[in-house]
Amino acid sequence: MSKINLALVGVGNCSSALVQAVNYYGRSRKRLPKGLMTEKVGRYSVKDIRFVAALDVDGNKVGKDLSNAIFQSPNNTPRFSNVPETGVTVEKGPLLDGLGRYAKEKIQEAQTKSVDVKRLLEKKEVDILINLLPSGANNATKYYAKEALSAKCSFINATPSRLASDKVWQKKYRRAKLQLVGDDIKDQIGSTVLHEAILNTLSRRGVKIDESYQLDVGGGMESFSALEKDRYSSKRKSKLTAVGSSVPYEFPLVAGSSDYVEFMGNQRTSHFWIKGNYLGNSQFTLDMTLNFIEGPSCASVLVDVIRAVKLAKDKKILGGPKEICSYAFKMPPDSIPLDEAAKLFEKFSSRR
Repeated sequence: MSKINLALVGVGNCSSALVQAVNYYGRSRKRLPKGLMTEKVGRYSVKDIRFVAALDVDGNKVGKDLSNAIFQSPNNTPRFSNVPETGVTVEKGPLLDGLGRYAKEKIQEAQTKSVDVKRLLEKKEVDILINLLPSGANNATKYYAKEALSAKCSFINATPSRLASDKVWQKKYRRAKLQLVGDDIKDQIGSTVLHEAILNTLSRRGVKIDESYQLDVGGGMESFSALEKDRYSSKRKSKLTAVGSSVPYEFPLVAGSSDYVEFMGNQRTSHFWIKGNYLGNSQFTLDMTLNFIEGPSCASVLVDVIRAVKLAKDKKILGGPKEICSYAFKMPPDSIPLDEAAKLFEKFSSRR
């Protein structure tokens, strides 16, 4: 059975966790090891994922083997797997709008010539290109989507830049008989998926939601970049869209990153507050805090998405299948409730 040849754009915290996870779970002999969401998607297990190319602009990462680059500053995802050398050298990609004003304080652009992305993807026989650029890199996202399209690669947009939910881009990928899934990855455990699940459960049980907010504080580069409010607007919109869709009516809602705390490392703290009423206009409030590590939470979902996209390629299911997009992303082309999306993905992943 063929391997899944994967290329990464953006060797940040999520990429670090993803590379570690593929090494860690790829060597495991346990059935559905702890932390893995799905053992097999179609015929594919985690060990079938193979990294063949990686692109970044950071001078700390470009030119290094991927196994080394994923642990370079400013990455701060904890090391949970000793990754051997991959033989994949991180190449310099074009900067475009890949770094915001705040990110430039921590990242120095590599002073080398950018690689020909299309040629690299073709040379490495890449099946799937994953976009893991920082939020707000809208032009860079479109550039890489165009290069992937030219090189006949499927594209996973893990960022909140609008791409998979754009009918024009979907038409381009369908015409090329390729897959385009996104937008904005929904973590295994994270503020958006938890907030969405709680509000949906309360609403389905007849509770009227009056107002709610979700505030996130973290020490990763995503939280640091979020200090640039204008650039982060697409991420905030993504969170609001996902959380708001869990209730069938509008209500006052705030959701998004509020501050950066460097000493937190790759940890994130999310605070939720919900106010509403139920039978007899009885009032309630829910006050809750979640602490988690960002990188692994993102990578866990990507491990499923990568294999699902390859399965869609095998089955010639083009564009952005709702079984993948609604299951794994905050802004899919078609929004489906969490429980229904999970059932659709489970049915989809059982195909052989």
